[in-house]
Amino acid sequence: MQARSLSRACDMSYRISILDKSPLADGETAAQALKRTLSLAQQAESWGYHRFWIAEHHNTDQLASPSPEVAIGWLLGQTRRIRIGSGGVMLQHYSPYKVAENFNLLAALAPGRVDLGVGKAPGGLPLSTRALQQGVAQPERLTFADRLAQLASDNRTRIGSDVDVARLLAGSLGLKLKLVPTAWEDWPLGIAAGRYDAALINIAVTEQRKQKFDFATYRVDSLAFSVKADSPIAAIRGPADLAGKRVIVGAGTNQERILLGWNEINEKAGQKPALPIYVTDDASSSLYIQSGRADVLFGPQSVAAYKAALNGTTKVVGLGPKKAFVAVTTKKGNGLAYAIQAAINGAIARGELATILARWGEAGESVGQSEVNPPGITYP
Repeated sequence: MQARSLSRACDMSYRISILDKSPLADGETAAQALKRTLSLAQQAESWGYHRFWIAEHHNTDQLASPSPEVAIGWLLGQTRRIRIGSGGVMLQHYSPYKVAENFNLLAALAPGRVDLGVGKAPGGLPLSTRALQQGVAQPERLTFADRLAQLASDNRTRIGSDVDVARLLAGSLGLKLKLVPTAWEDWPLGIAAGRYDAALINIAVTEQRKQKFDFATYRVDSLAFSVKADSPIAAIRGPADLAGKRVIVGAGTNQERILLGWNEINEKAGQKPALPIYVTDDASSSLYIQSGRADVLFGPQSVAAYKAALNGTTKVVGLGPKKAFVAVTTKKGNGLAYAIQAAINGAIARGELATILARWGEAGESVGQSEVNPPGITYP
């Protein structure tokens, strides 16, 4: 009886994964080693393994996989269910932004089956490290921690403090956090339909939104105009400076409302209105600006400043005409906003919120205390 009880208490299941380095046997070619990797991945799938990891090693005649993202795409196309991941990408050699783009593309090709693992080691000897990092100015190189922090963002989650704030609040409230990445235009329906309990996606308080949602503020947000670093646009101070320009804005955002209002002013003054350009992710915004398909990006000031400082490919040339409270957003009338307000005020008192905002370059946007449903932005 005692043994039976112990057996039941210890009964549990595990998810088992395989890490493969694509080793080469004596006299074997890389093609043969990779063919064996594919066979192993397919066998792992048939055996019920949860995940198949691909390693990264450079400048060795004993291992055949220096580029896990390429191998991952190949394996995804020849398996059906098993997850495929990098174990891992040697992040010190690469732009975190490019790594995120690569894996976001893989995830779009095989939803729910791609994992990104990163490593701090060089994955090879000093010779290969120098070759991989050739042409990168040493003063511009980021620490591993800096690079890892950038990978906290993807094309569905804005660069900034929102994820850290969500973790802080969940811990303060004693709740288990489930992060649900979402596009900007999807959050109102997601809250209304109960797909998630709260939204932190740089949502500003407006009088119109207060009719349908409750808000607990945690910072004040400014908007900024960004352009390509070598753009002839030196400053944007008002509607006339955007006349005839191609401007990236998010659908349904405050910046869209401001831009459309400025267009009306320009049209009344006999000037050409700006052309709004709508894109759904950060990578597309950067591509449009750098390729010349758009002239200006109008978005959150903290993100604009961070990106300009990160790699110098953009510059901030002006600030928007309105500031707004940014708030955790909840369904109207369910009372959750007041619990979140108390958690935010506790985090303010302990200095925890200030630490998060400073980490993301938003120290100047902190609030003295959280408010529920404060006066919001209004538009004529």
